[in-house]
Amino acid sequence: MRREIYRDIQNQIAPEQNALQQFIEQNLGGKVSHRIVLVNALAVSIASDELENLGNHPKVALR
Repeated sequence: MRREIYRDIQNQIAPEQNALQQFIEQNLGGKVSHRIVLVNALAVSIASDELENLGNHPKVALR
């Protein structure tokens, strides 16, 4: 049951995470190192001068 729930969540958020990963890699020169499915998060490395550009993306919440 847990695996089914995880797969369902993963299938629902994959398109959004894929699009954001593409934006990060193509527009900011960053790299996604991890995808965190259950909280819909990406761990990324970007140049510090791109942080504001990342934060301006409508699907990003910087904490």
